[in-house]
Amino acid sequence: MLQFNLFKFLQVRWYSSHFNMKKTVLVSKSKDIFTNLALEDWFYRNFNFEKHHILLMWQSEPCVVIGRHQNPYIEANISELKNITENGVVLARRNSGGGTVYHDNGNLNLSFLTRRECYDRTYNLKIIVEAVKKECDIHIDINKREDLVINDCKVSGTAAKLGRPNSYHHCTLLVNVNKENLSKSLKKLIYPFKRKLQNLYDLK
Repeated sequence: MLQFNLFKFLQVRWYSSHFNMKKTVLVSKSKDIFTNLALEDWFYRNFNFEKHHILLMWQSEPCVVIGRHQNPYIEANISELKNITENGVVLARRNSGGGTVYHDNGNLNLSFLTRRECYDRTYNLKIIVEAVKKECDIHIDINKREDLVINDCKVSGTAAKLGRPNSYHHCTLLVNVNKENLSKSLKKLIYPFKRKLQNLYDLK
């Protein structure tokens, strides 16, 4: 229910954003990480965002998603992924930079797709902050790295793809992620801060 309500408030906030152009919210029905990354990439490569911006939202079955230039053997426990959940944890690579993240049904994933000149990461993050405040009455800060944090605990990571003419900024939002599976999936030397992650659900 919390994820559903956040979807709703994010849609409302996106439609009321300040850009004077058509805006659309798309919610993927797929929970396959490859399908959703391909959908995001298709819009980035093919859609005309000159007068039309898109917010794409989705959730994924358990997976590890590495950045464009990352080494999976350094970032993830490759040999253990198949054993962590009943159906295993899938490994995927996205086209943006940034760090490695873990997804499951406790994440909300958001992609803000616009023309390059309209790219505004801070503004996008403020949309999330306002939606969470309205739905959950939880205050989130945006730190210097443009992560979303609560009392220095991370609730969202962020990355981007900046091209010509299009761009996107995407992020994960930890609503009720399985921290134990996250910890098992990622190398502790790279991702040592299980204690520094915060699910929104735990604050309700």
